[in-house]
Amino acid sequence: MSRVENGNKPRVLVFASGDKDGGGSGFREMVEYARTTPAVLNAEIVAVVSNHLNGGVRKIAKEFKIPFRHFQDKFDEKAYQDVVWRYSSDFVMLSGWLKLVKGLDPATTINIHPGPLPAYGGSGMYGHFVHEAVIEDFKAGKITQSAVTMHFVDEEYD
Repeated sequence: MSRVENGNKPRVLVFASGDKDGGGSGFREMVEYARTTPAVLNAEIVAVVSNHLNGGVRKIAKEFKIPFRHFQDKFDEKAYQDVVWRYSSDFVMLSGWLKLVKGLDPATTINIHPGPLPAYGGSGMYGHFVHEAVIEDFKAGKITQSAVTMHFVDEEYD
């Protein structure tokens, strides 16, 4: 019987790039909901991984006393698998992670980004650029609402 089937909260490892000066708002939201509103996110955030050593994601991790892991250079299958194994996570959440993910279980790896898709996906639609495009289109009356898109990550979509 798995931890989750045994009544324990699922263990979630978050990958969030942010940038060298800030970012990490999605990671912050996940931590806050996991700690205060289990009806929204009934999970334990076990760690966060960022490719920026001292950026916004690390500051948020420190604020909430969440283990932080700097991950750089070798974004290959083994490196991803080693990080997930190290934290014994049940699920991986990509929240503004700007690197291609390889070698993780598509049944337990989830990407989160603004939508609706396909209008706000594809080339150039990442990080603050996608948020700015959504806000600009809303202000221009091109859209009346936004969306959160969540999907499982596989070899074709991350």
